[in-house]
Amino acid sequence: MKNKVVRIVIKALIVFVLAIIAIIGILGGAVRPILYNEFYDIREDVCKNPGLNDGFVPQGIAVDKYNNDEVIIT
Repeated sequence: MKNKVVRIVIKALIVFVLAIIAIIGILGGAVRPILYNEFYDIREDVCKNPGLNDGFVPQGIAVDKYNNDEVIIT
């Protein structure tokens, strides 16, 4: 009887801890824009990096002038 109660308490604690971790993870994604509001207000897209989400790993970055425009080379 005592072992059964201990097992139930341990399982309940594990479920409780996992639920707290899940809630923190969900709220972390929702709270981040609020915490970093100043950053998101002044943020602007400087350039696009084609292929960056296709497994391309940039090894460096440089800026070049081309037709009076700045071209960012990665």
